[in-house]
Amino acid sequence: MPAAIEAIIVANNARSGPVEEISLEGELTKVRTELRTRQRETIMAIKPVPFEIEKTYPPRGPLQQYRLAQSAAFTCFRCGESKKSKLITLYGEDWSRRLCNGCYGRLLSIFVVKAG
Repeated sequence: MPAAIEAIIVANNARSGPVEEISLEGELTKVRTELRTRQRETIMAIKPVPFEIEKTYPPRGPLQQYRLAQSAAFTCFRCGESKKSKLITLYGEDWSRRLCNGCYGRLLSIFVVKAG
């Protein structure tokens, strides 16, 4: 290190205490690690759609309806009834939280009444 720079560092240390070294490499490593973690979480959150979808209807709050190419058997997570239908509603885009059409209508009416 040139003598002029050492003199500036010594003078600065005398005035304000020791100078902290900034490790950009360490910060870059932290950012890369966090980015990789987020990418893994995103990939793990994406689940394959278990059915062939014919039509997607506009979402209504947390509810999303899909018309399937073929009827599918499922259990409504709200009423617990076994159903078989081409029309399925998901709560929160979670394929394990399927709703029957009756529960969809009930929740939608409650949602509209509270929203209005």
